[in-house]
Parts: sequence; structure tokens; C-alpha cells
Amino acid sequence: MLRRLFDFLYEKLLSRLGLALLALALLVNLGSMLAVDRAIVTLDEARNYAEHSRDVTAEVLGIQSMLYESESAQRGFLYTGNEGHLVPLNKNEGQIARRLKKLHEMVADDPGQQKLVDQIRRIALEKAIELNRTIAVQKMGNSAAAREIVMSDQDKRLTEELDTAISHFLVQQDRILQTRVQRSADIQLAIRWGFAIVLFINALMILAGAVIIMRSMTREIARDRTDLVQQDERDAAEIVKHDKREAAEVVQQDIREAAEAVRQDERDAISATEAVERATELRGLTAHLLRVHEDERRTVARDLHDELGGTLSAIKLDIIMGRDAAVKRSDVKSVARFQRALTAIDSAVQFVRRLIEDLRPTLLDNLGFEVALRAMTEQFGERAACECVIVLPEGALNLTSAQSTALYRICQEALTNVMKYAKAKRVNITLSSDGAYWKLLIADDGVGLDATKQHRAISHGLLGMRERIVALGGTFDIRGPAGRGTTLNAIFPVGELEQPDL
Repeated sequence: MLRRLFDFLYEKLLSRLGLALLALALLVNLGSMLAVDRAIVTLDEARNYAEHSRDVTAEVLGIQSMLYESESAQRGFLYTGNEGHLVPLNKNEGQIARRLKKLHEMVADDPGQQKLVDQIRRIALEKAIELNRTIAVQKMGNSAAAREIVMSDQDKRLTEELDTAISHFLVQQDRILQTRVQRSADIQLAIRWGFAIVLFINALMILAGAVIIMRSMTREIARDRTDLVQQDERDAAEIVKHDKREAAEVVQQDIREAAEAVRQDERDAISATEAVERATELRGLTAHLLRVHEDERRTVARDLHDELGGTLSAIKLDIIMGRDAAVKRSDVKSVARFQRALTAIDSAVQFVRRLIEDLRPTLLDNLGFEVALRAMTEQFGERAACECVIVLPEGALNLTSAQSTALYRICQEALTNVMKYAKAKRVNITLSSDGAYWKLLIADDGVGLDATKQHRAISHGLLGMRERIVALGGTFDIRGPAGRGTTLNAIFPVGELEQPDL
């Protein structure tokens, strides 16, 4: 009683733990989405600042260009005396002032750049005054004085100060822009790392949840089978008790009445018929449980392949992208971390593949019984160091899906028993047909069932093989004399209607 209570509580805990892991994976996904959304906002801010920096640089260079253009117009007027050269200078005076005001507003949030803009404005104003004074002197007819002003140290000093101030402003602006760009790059790298880590953790939780739920389902099926066997034993014991009780009554009555004896015989016949019917029902229920078991294994294998396989592939692609980015940056430590992550992902993929193949062999569904059997025997030969010879009819095997599944599971269980107990060096698997029946023969040269006394340990496996053949309408027999190997014979009809996979 305590054992059953413990098993019940353990299974409930496993189921809830699996669901909790899946729910936690969902919460991790939601958190990662919020983090990515916040990072995207930060990246948008960095991009907007880059555009703002480009506009600021364009304004500064435009102001510098206009001042150079005004100075060129002044010199053209001084050398030619043609006032047509002064048109650009007159046009630029108002535009320079407006652009300086706009530039001051664009850097309003940076006191250091505002200071440089004020310096550029002061120099530009002094430069404009110097230009206008020179033009005024030229217009009064004193060309020599005008040229002297142009050639003076004052004009050269203003030009150098203007170039220096603009150069400092551009350097500072470029430094701020580079800082923002570097921050953007760091955020992108953090997003990639974080996303890869979240996906990896998510995949682990999904895998753990799936494995836990599958184990809980397996334990539930095993418990149901045990309950059925126990119920069958109780029913059989009850029938035996009933028969004994009836026999005792007959002895006590000393067969006093012939009619009572006849009625007792009729009751016994009815009980025997009920027992046969119950055995038939139990056999049908066993076949149904085998079909349900195979369907559940196929469903779990498909879900693992579709969901977990896709998730692991997405993680691998993201890690590869991160590794390539790290290689371009020559970040050796990051490359090593990404490589270790790739190795772990590959191991997880291999584990999932082995798990899927254990649950439901893909070759059996995709390429048929012959290819799946040969692949299984090749793996068996490598693991057990045992030669396995297969003899099949020529041409296509017209096996139904139920027959293919049953034959594959029988061969799988037989090879497992050979590897564990038989100590055989050679196994022969022969499938033949006389047109009406299929005949399966599996023989090994091991120690035999009687010598090892292992038939009790593997009786459940033999029972499963027997039930699969009986479900196909056939018969099953296994013999293993000591020291003469073990021989398994199974016969079932050809051309049966298609049945659901067992």
C-alpha cells in the first residue's frame, strides 16, 4: 500500500515538474522578447543620434565653406574692383548667421560643443567685420590700405582660429559619434549572446520537460499493465476457489440427486466459457495497449523531431552567426566560447536523434521493414561483436504496417536477449512465405535458455513477442536446449487486412 502511494505521489511530482519546466520555458521566452524590445529602442536612439551627428557636421562644414566663399569674393573684388564679386559675400552674411543659430540649437544638450559653437560664432563675426572693413577701404579708393589689411597678421590669425575651432568641433563630434557607435555594437553583441543563451536554456528546459513527461507516461503504462496482470490473477484465483467450493458441495451431497449433478455441470460449463471469453478480452486489451504504446512512442518521437530539433537548429544558426562575428573582431575568447556551445548543441542533437530512434525507428516508417532490419542488425553486430545473417524473400515484401512493426519489435527484442544472455557468435534471421503464411525463424548458437536459466528474467519480453504474433492471427514458439542455442519460430497469415500499427 505504501509502495503504491509512493509511486502515485512520484508520478504526480514528475508530471507537475515537466509542466513547470515547460511553463518556465515560456516565461523565459517572454522575458527575452521584452529584453530584445528594449535593446531595439536603444539601437534606434543610437541610429537617430548618428543622423543628428551627420546633420551637425554638415552645418559646420557649410558655415566653413560659406566663410571661405565670402573671403574669395572679397579678394576677387580687391583685385578686380568689380562689385559683382561681392554677391556671394552679401548673400552668405544672413545665411551664416541663421546656420550658426541652428547649430547652436542642435548642440543645446552638450555644453562643450556649445562653447565651441560660440567660439566659431565669435570668429565668424570678427571675420565678417574684417571683410566688410577691407571692402569699405577699397571702395574709398585706398587699394593699398585694403591689401595691407588682407595681408596683415589679423586676417591670418582669424583664419587659423576658425580652422582650429571647426577642427576641434568636428573631432569632438566624431568622438561622441564613435562612442555611440561602440555602445550600439556592444548592445548588438549583448543581444546575440543573450538570445543564444536564452534559446539554449529554453531548449534544455523543453528537453527536460519532455523527458520527464515521457517517463511519467511510461510509468503509468507499466502500472496499468501490472494492474491488469494482478486483476487477471485475482480473477483466476476466484474461479479456482469457486470450483473448489462447488466440488466440496458435490462431495458433501454425495451425488444424491442426478439432476443437481447435471445443473452443476451446466454451471461449470458456463464458468469455463466465461473464463475463455475473459481471456479473449484480456488478449484483445493487450493488443490494444501495444497499439497505444506504439502510437504514443511515434507521437513523442515526432514532437521531439519537429519542436526540439527545430529549436536546436535555430540555436546552432545563432551561435554560428555569433562565432563568425567574433572571428571578424578577432575575439579569440568569444570564438572559443561559441565553439564550445556548438559542440554542446551537436551533442544534444545526437542525443535527441538516438532518443527518437529508440522511440520509433524512422527507417521503418520511411524505407520499410527490410532497410530498418538491416540497419538494426548492423548496429547489433558492432555492439555485440556477433555475426548476424539475414535471409529474406526476393522482391518487395508485401507486409502490412502492423506486420512490419510487429516483426521489427520481435527481432529487436530477440537481438536484445541474445546480446544480454546468449553469449552467441552468430545469429540467423530468416523470413519466408509459402503464399498463405509468413514464417519467421531466429536462431543463435548461444548457451540456450535451459543452461542459463535466463528465460525467467526475459519472460516479459517473450510474452510481448507472443502477444504481437497472436494479434496478427499467428502462432509463436521458442526453444533453447542447454548448449545448443535458442530457436524462435513465428507463423502468421499473409494478406491480412491492414491494421493500426502495434
